Amino acid sequence: MGKNVIIACDFNSKEKLESFLSQIEGADSDFYCKVGMELFDSGALHGFNPVQMVKERGHKVFLDLKLKDIPNTVSKTAKVLAEAGADMINVHADGGLKMMQGVVQSINAELEGKEADKPILLGVTVLTSMSEDELRNEIGVNKTPMEQVASLARLCKEAGFDGVVCSPEEILAVKEACGQDFITVTPGIRFNDSTADDQKRVATPACANIMGSDFIVVGRPITEAENPIASYNRCKKDFTEEVTDKEEIENAKGYIENIRKKSQKLSGSSLPEYKQEFIEFAIKAGALKFGEFKLKSGRISPYFFNAGCFADGESISKLTDYYAGAIAQNITMSNVVLYGPAYKGIPLMTGAAVKLYDKYGISYPTAYNRKEAKDHGEGGLIVGTALTPEHNVVAIEDVVTAGTAIGETKEVLAASGGASLKAVVISLDRCEVKTEGDAKTTIQTISEQEGIQIIPIVTIYEILDYLYNRKIDGKVYIGENERQAIAGYLAKYGTADAS
Repeated sequence: MGKNVIIACDFNSKEKLESFLSQIEGADSDFYCKVGMELFDSGALHGFNPVQMVKERGHKVFLDLKLKDIPNTVSKTAKVLAEAGADMINVHADGGLKMMQGVVQSINAELEGKEADKPILLGVTVLTSMSEDELRNEIGVNKTPMEQVASLARLCKEAGFDGVVCSPEEILAVKEACGQDFITVTPGIRFNDSTADDQKRVATPACANIMGSDFIVVGRPITEAENPIASYNRCKKDFTEEVTDKEEIENAKGYIENIRKKSQKLSGSSLPEYKQEFIEFAIKAGALKFGEFKLKSGRISPYFFNAGCFADGESISKLTDYYAGAIAQNITMSNVVLYGPAYKGIPLMTGAAVKLYDKYGISYPTAYNRKEAKDHGEGGLIVGTALTPEHNVVAIEDVVTAGTAIGETKEVLAASGGASLKAVVISLDRCEVKTEGDAKTTIQTISEQEGIQIIPIVTIYEILDYLYNRKIDGKVYIGENERQAIAGYLAKYGTADAS
């Protein structure tokens, strides 16, 4: 699907809509017209059909009614809107998974056996007029807008929606969370010489183009322009053609850098978003706990991580999302093969491979080992990609303790084609030494001695930094007492340079 411009027809009468459609008549008919609540309700009250008026001029319609109600009501309403000829429909994503799934099912049932195209289904995330303070203090959502948009985008994708409506600031976060094919429709678009009006999170058409938006919604800069056709053409050129203007490119780079800095400031953490989400996910799943725990080593730890708590389809799906994020963020080598050591590594590797393709468009070859070689069929220890010395293997494990499993993996690879083990991805690095007084942690020692990059999704230092005095669902898991206990533990069993 190519990029396109949506013109916001925010009028309150038939006459104003007719006037604008006549003014824009000389332009191409590629653009969509957005019919919002004001125009739609005006038509219902005064006896005209804005959807039909736009369609008769040869344009597609984005019916921007932002539906939200009980699932049955919304699914029936969406069906009516599709029947009316809407090419794009949106609902509030915070209406929940069942509500959105009902919309998908209702429209699919309505169009079954018909030649009509299915409308693009969008979830409304956080309104572009809403600030960080309003989201937290008035709505009660304890997340940054970017975090909330990404969370709702994932919910929309799970429901079977095609994309979301989000501000320019969240385009990259949505693409990272849901993949490049997941549609972003972006309001808050202004030319550099326009005012922001009531929008809080805005960008130029060229900047939205560079950031990867699929549709931009532009209202007043076109509809209130002295020459709407010229303004539309300018907007379309900036958004759909390759940006070569050096000033626009530099502005986009600055915009992206400001988003990064703003995200860090608002969240209070410089951690990548996937790490932040993993920490909260581990807490909610019961995998990460704080208290007093006796470890297998005999050490008394103030925290405990149990990957066995990720024990259902939903949690395993999310867990492999984070493995995929760690791989996408850290693996830059070529000729990569993802490898799952039997047994725990096999489902982790498989899930990570799928998520890498779905979310990042990265399709790595995969392989895993049997515990015992087969003497029939294809035989051997390795299932999947036939390994060669040219392959760089990235193994997926839950944890690394003494490094025994890494040695076993190297032996299997050496006996099965001679591929090199280059990296191991794990869920948590406890940053502990093998023996009290050692200068390096167990993982640092293994990495240096074996020449293997070990990539944790998170480290205990990152957990400590992120959770200290931060509320998760209204509860602080690491206050001053917990911080001192963990710091004391790490002072005894960690190293000064592990953080």
